[in-house]
Amino acid sequence: MPRYEYRCNECSSVFEAMRPVAARHEPTPCPGCATPTSVLVMSLANVKLSTPALADDAVPQGGSCGCGGGCSCC
Repeated sequence: MPRYEYRCNECSSVFEAMRPVAARHEPTPCPGCATPTSVLVMSLANVKLSTPALADDAVPQGGSCGCGGGCSCC
């Protein structure tokens, strides 16, 4: 079951709730003040924020096509 983040309009707390996908927009009670809320917050838990640098040996060499050379296109 997916985990969603919600923001309470009453007390402004942000909390998580495990809910079925079909119920993600239905109101869920805030654990801080018990006010039902259905305001979804974009979660960054699974977002990749940076790209690792390529190692020198991983950078393509050769012609402008980046194939590494040795073919008919270079």
